[in-house]
Amino acid sequence: MTQLGQSWRGRTPAAIAFAVAVLAGSLAGAAQAVDTILLNGKILTLDARSSVVAALAIRDDRIVATGAAADVRAHAGASTRGIELGGRTVIPDLIDSHIHAIRAGHWFAVEIECPLEQN
Repeated sequence: MTQLGQSWRGRTPAAIAFAVAVLAGSLAGAAQAVDTILLNGKILTLDARSSVVAALAIRDDRIVATGAAADVRAHAGASTRGIELGGRTVIPDLIDSHIHAIRAGHWFAVEIECPLEQN
């Protein structure tokens, strides 16, 4: 027997078991239910084609599926949180947290109705 054949002698069942375990683990991850689905909205995907879809699925803070509501619903499990958008627009990853500094500085006390004490 060749040297290569001798090195694998007796290890074939272990190698097969390992390959089966890896394959089963990857299939289980693919079938895992998503955490949240957004349904019946106008979801701007911001992909290269500027696609607009009706639904998306989220698992572990990542978008894992987009498309028609029926297709995305197929990813849901018993513990999946569903959010009905009612036609509202969603732009994933848009975080709009800003102020207009000059206006904020000028009107801060008035807008929050908090008179500032003067010495």
